[in-house]
Amino acid sequence: MESNPENKGPSPAVFRLVWGAVIVVAIGCVAVVYNAYQAQVERNQAGIFKPASHRPVIRPPARPRGHELDAPLDVLSLGLRSNLNAVVTAVPNRPHNPVEVRSRTMGDEFKRRRSFTISTDANGIRIPDSRAGKPVTYVGQKKGFRIVAMGASESFGWGVPYTQSYPAQLERLLGVEVVNASAPSRRSMELVVWAQTNLPLLEPDLVIYALRPPYPVTNPVGSFAKSMTSLAEAAGTAPLVVVLPPLSTFDLQMPDIQKVYPQAPDIVAADVAAVTRAIAPIAVIGLTGPFRDALSTYNGARPGEVIVTMKTIDGQQVLIAADGSQVLSAEAPDASKRSRFYGVPPSVIASEILSAFEQRPEMREPLFFDGGHPDQDGYRLMAETIASILRDKGLVPSGS
Repeated sequence: MESNPENKGPSPAVFRLVWGAVIVVAIGCVAVVYNAYQAQVERNQAGIFKPASHRPVIRPPARPRGHELDAPLDVLSLGLRSNLNAVVTAVPNRPHNPVEVRSRTMGDEFKRRRSFTISTDANGIRIPDSRAGKPVTYVGQKKGFRIVAMGASESFGWGVPYTQSYPAQLERLLGVEVVNASAPSRRSMELVVWAQTNLPLLEPDLVIYALRPPYPVTNPVGSFAKSMTSLAEAAGTAPLVVVLPPLSTFDLQMPDIQKVYPQAPDIVAADVAAVTRAIAPIAVIGLTGPFRDALSTYNGARPGEVIVTMKTIDGQQVLIAADGSQVLSAEAPDASKRSRFYGVPPSVIASEILSAFEQRPEMREPLFFDGGHPDQDGYRLMAETIASILRDKGLVPSGS
C-alpha cells in the first residue's frame, strides 16, 4: 500500500514551534547586542553619570552621616552624579564613528585623546572646578538676571573645562548669571520632562535651549516643535531662545539631515528655515552658518598644524587643506545599510580618513575637536554669536 504524499513533511504545529523558537532567539540576540552596546557606553562614561541614568530623575532622599552634600528629596537632577569634584574625563580628540567610541578597545584605537574635568553641585548641575566640594546650589540663590542654558553635550561644554564652555563664556560676555543646566547625551523629550518639574526652581529670566531635531525619527521637525512648545510653557514668563548647534564638516548627523531635505541645495539652511517656521514665534539661532564663515577665514592655526575640512564629492569624502589642495580622498561609507539603534552602529566617515588623523596628530578641523563638539575657539564663537543676537533682540539687560 502506497503512502499518501500529502502526509509527508513536518507537522504544522512543529513548523510553527520551530519558527517561533527562531524568532525568540533572534530577538534575544538583538537584545544582547543592544545591551552590550549600552553597557559599553556606560563603561566609557563611568564616574560621571548616575547608575542607570538614561533619563532625568528626582534624586531620592539621601543624607547619611558624612554625606552632607547629597541632594535631598525634590531637588533637580539631570542625571549627572552630584558633587563631582574635578573628575577627569578622557574623550577622542579627532573625528570618529560611533562604533569606535563603543568599542571595548577604545583605549587602543584612539591615540588622539583629550582630557577635561567635570564638577557638579548638589543637584548634578555643572559648576566651575573652583566651586567644587562646597555646598553649592543654584536653587533659591538667584541674585540678578539669570539665564538658564539647557541642551545636550554642546551646551554642557563636552570636551573642555567649565570656563571654556559656551555658558561660562556667555556669562563673561554679558555680565549676567548663566546656569549650565545641560546634560550630555540627553534628548529633547527627556530634557523637557525635567524642565516641566524643575526649571521653575531655577527662576530663569531667559532660557536658551541648544539641541537639534531628532533626525532619525519620522517628521523630526514636527517632533522637535512639540517639545519646544512644551519647553516654552515650562519656562513660564521667561522667553525661550532655541539654538541649533553648529555642524562640523565631519558631523555624524549630516546623512540623516540630508534624508530630511533630499532636494535642498543647502540642507543646513533648509533645516534652520523649517525649524524657524515650525516653532514661531520662538526665536531660532542657527550656528552652522557663522561657523562655516569662520572656517573660511580661520587664522588661528599654530605652527606645523595642518588645517582640513571634509567635502563629499561624487561619493568620495575629500579632505581639503586650508589652501584648497586635496589631502586625501576615500569612498564614503553607505550608512543607510546598517541600523543606528541595533547591532553595529553605522560608519559615516571613511576608515582611511580616520587613519590619516591618527597618523598625523598635527592635522585637525578648525573650531571642532571630534566632528561634533566645538573646541575652545568654537565655544567662544558660539558664545559671541549668541550674545550678539540676544543684545540685538533686547533679551538681556541693556549694557550687557
